Amino acid sequence: MLGVENKSMALRHAVLLVILLLGAFPGVDGSSHGMEGLSAEGCSCHGDSNDEGARVSVAGLPEAYTPGLTYDLIVTLEGGPTASANGHQGGFNLAASAGTLGSKDGTTRITDDGEVTHDHPGANQRTWMLTWTAPEATTGPVNITVAGNVVDGDHQPTEGDDWALAAYSVGEGETDPVAVASQAAQGLLPILLLGAVAFWFWRSSRR
Repeated sequence: MLGVENKSMALRHAVLLVILLLGAFPGVDGSSHGMEGLSAEGCSCHGDSNDEGARVSVAGLPEAYTPGLTYDLIVTLEGGPTASANGHQGGFNLAASAGTLGSKDGTTRITDDGEVTHDHPGANQRTWMLTWTAPEATTGPVNITVAGNVVDGDHQPTEGDDWALAAYSVGEGETDPVAVASQAAQGLLPILLLGAVAFWFWRSSRR
């Protein structure tokens, strides 16, 4: 019985030691699998402050959004250390105060809080594509914040890395049901074509 108690105490001590060791290492904000909650403040694990030599930008945002319309966005990192041919190149975290963010491929992912960030395959590049569906009418202006890490590929959060911030405010435009319906129809077109082909094969097999 005493041996069991000793083993249990040793296990508790081991767990406590691991927790203390993890807490002793700062800068766990960024990761090759992405980050969240840092779009407005940045990732200090890649330096104490953002560097003027690095820039992050979001292309595709309208001056005024159409409620319900989906926009294709491109996040781009520039400046900072030279991109590594064999290591990670960068990452980002983007958040919108309203609307819905979406991924376009496996290089990005949506976090539990609805933000968008790079995923592990996307850490080897400095440009990412995503979508933003504007909120419903009467929402008002939407704030978009983005943080970007430009890294040197040594897989360490060292001073050789840079990071940058950017913020945008997108006003609300007029409601355009025709544009929203047209966009939805474009998304359904491939499904309808696939259904038509499947129906043709089904009819042909019954002749």
